[in-house]
Amino acid sequence: AQAAKVMLAILKLSGPKIAYRFHLRLLGSHGPVDGLSALALAGNMGLDRKLLETTGDAAPIGDILHEQNQLASSLGFVATPSFMIAGVGILGYPGVKTMNRIVASVRKCEKVVCS
Repeated sequence: AQAAKVMLAILKLSGPKIAYRFHLRLLGSHGPVDGLSALALAGNMGLDRKLLETTGDAAPIGDILHEQNQLASSLGFVATPSFMIAGVGILGYPGVKTMNRIVASVRKCEKVVCS
């Protein structure tokens, strides 16, 4: 949750391009993903850690996290990451090849697996 606060604060303060760059670096790193590691990475990227902490701890970010948790719960998602594509929930990351096949199928026949 603390790492998610940092991510949402970066999105709010720096926009989607920087947030996506942060996201890729954070999830590509080794070790635990928590608030401290997220703030350290943000600092290494030249972002203002204090401002991110203040923004991440503000009520609007907490509200967003609460809404995201409610949505995930209502979909039965209990793993991070989880995906919803063409009405099918995918718990966890199945790998790039599988995700590419799923996306290609949805584009081709609007189903996760084409007949």
